[in-house]
This record gives sequence, structure tokens and C-alpha cells, in this order.
Amino acid sequence: MEKKGQVVFIHGGDSYNNDQAFYEHLRIQEYEPHPESYKRWRDWLQVELEAAGYEWLFMAMPNKQNADYEAWKIWFEKVVPFIEVDNDTHVIGYSLGACFLLRYLSENESPFHISKLHLIALALPTDSESIGSFGVDTKIIDRIEARAEVINLYHSKNDTICPYADSEKVAAVISGAKLHTFTDRGHFLQPEFPELLAEIQKIT
Repeated sequence: MEKKGQVVFIHGGDSYNNDQAFYEHLRIQEYEPHPESYKRWRDWLQVELEAAGYEWLFMAMPNKQNADYEAWKIWFEKVVPFIEVDNDTHVIGYSLGACFLLRYLSENESPFHISKLHLIALALPTDSESIGSFGVDTKIIDRIEARAEVINLYHSKNDTICPYADSEKVAAVISGAKLHTFTDRGHFLQPEFPELLAEIQKIT
């Protein structure tokens, strides 16, 4: 089968301002010996895209329980040799992965051509909520306009982890960015994501 393109996926995680904040998070967490498992839409998406002829490049980022931006930056750039020049390349960031891409592409030129950038359930730093070292300087977010041909944001209004308003703010300053709004998806802990699949496969 002829390859249609490549899809780079960056998952979510947690990040803290300092070790004490991380330790406090652990103290209030309860141990669950038999955690409930659920189907991840990223696994479904991989199957669908590979069947359609896309190469799936999943990046297992370092230490997602207490993530560090610089460590993720180093690891993200490891994918560059595997990106084919002039290919239809999609980059997906979910939750902290979206925060990472938002900061990385605001501060750096993309190391490869991005056809479509997909940012799902992102968050911005605030006085009351921290995303650790992944916080972006909101004054330079508009630089992302030049990093990808198409920019899609996805967020649900009932997301209790990352505020929907954050994606609204980002969409307002990135010219041409499209915000896909949902009302009942929460933090997208769902088995399938057909809307994302459709955007990847859409011919622009």
C-alpha cells in the first residue's frame, strides 16, 4: 500500500513547579490495586490510520508522571530523522502533549514540515493552575501560525482537567486556527475519535 503520510503522536502527563508539589500530589492520591482499564482513542486512531496507509509514530515521552519540558524537547527532536521530506505529516498533541507543542512551536522553528497540527485539550498556565515547565509565554503564541499549514484545536466545554477557555484564547490569537468545540466529551477519555480521524484524512 502506498504511504499516505505520517502521524506523530505525543501523549499527556503531569508536570509540577517543584518536587514538593509532586510529593504533595502523591500524598493525596489513593492507591488502586485494580485500576479500571478503558479503551484509548489513540489506539483506535492508530489502527484506523495504518489501515488507511499512514505511518503512526508514537512518542513515549520521558517520565510522564512528573514531566520536564527540556527532557521532552530533547526526546521530541529524536523523531526528526524518521520524518520523510515533503511528506503529508500530521502532529498530534493531547493534554500535556498539546501544551508541549504549544510551547515548543512558539519558541522554535519546526524541525520538519507540518501539514496539520492537532492540539487536543490544551492548557495555559494561570496563577491558580500550574502545568510546571510546560507553560508557554502567551505573548508569542501567534508564532505558531507559520509552523504548520493547518492548525486544529479540539476541546470540550465540560473538560474538568483543562479549561475550554484556554483553547478559546489560543484560537483567538492564531490566525486561521480552527477550534472544534464539543459539549460532552470531558477530557476525551473515549474509545474513538472519529472527528479527529476525519480532519487528518481531509484533503485541503
